Amino acid sequence: MTLLVTGKGSGGSWKIRGEQLGAALGAKVVPAPSQAEVEAGDPILVVKRPTDAILNRKTTAPLVWDIVDAWPQPEGNEWKKDKLVAHVMQTAGRIRPDFMIAATRRMAEDLGPDVFALRHHGRVYEKQNCIKEKVGVVAYEGSARYLGRWVEKVTAECVRRGWLFVINPKCLTEVDIVLALRDYPHKGYGTDHWKSNVKLQNAQNSGTPIICGRESGYQETASGGEEWADTPEELLRAFDKLSGQAERLVAASLLRKQTYTAADAARDFTKWRAGKF
Repeated sequence: MTLLVTGKGSGGSWKIRGEQLGAALGAKVVPAPSQAEVEAGDPILVVKRPTDAILNRKTTAPLVWDIVDAWPQPEGNEWKKDKLVAHVMQTAGRIRPDFMIAATRRMAEDLGPDVFALRHHGRVYEKQNCIKEKVGVVAYEGSARYLGRWVEKVTAECVRRGWLFVINPKCLTEVDIVLALRDYPHKGYGTDHWKSNVKLQNAQNSGTPIICGRESGYQETASGGEEWADTPEELLRAFDKLSGQAERLVAASLLRKQTYTAADAARDFTKWRAGKF
């Protein structure tokens, strides 16, 4: 059997759960398969959104839907749990999956007992973060719009401390502290409980001290080396603590104990699959 990995998307979730996980699984990865390719797939893993060929398939091969964050954004971020669950189940009715995968354990619990929780893997780094004596660079990976009001607060605080705040640094290992924060309208039940752990995972894989918001994806995969901030006051305390090299060395050591790569995710997927089909 040759696993077909497909999905309608080109963003980070597709690259991680489609291209990278698919490659680690030795699968055939096709973002826009023909109807013939879909019918030949056995089994099929759909990441996030299905193509028309998936919706119109005739094959009876097992199909797994990796839901990722398949809800409308940003408007879906205002939805409560019940509406999010209803949206997923409505979409599942169109896709007709045999199995579903969630990005967090909380998401799996919300959707039902047969949903498999598979954490996101992170990048592989050739070298680990070299924890410097003094903090010089604070960074955030992703679009600044997700930070909302945090941008002004972080920028002002970094200026006050003589630090540089960078959006999308060249390499995480060159950063002293990385942030995983979020603000409205890109924050709500879905993001707090269903969004993946990938920002934290990259920090863990690179040994980079990190300050996270209390999202389920981060809390479920925490190493003990993370700092947490949901308010400006907590952010300042986290900055104070991580300004010391000794504290950052301890944090980096703990973070590295939770490394998780595409090979690890493929192993966990394969183990789960072995008991299902």
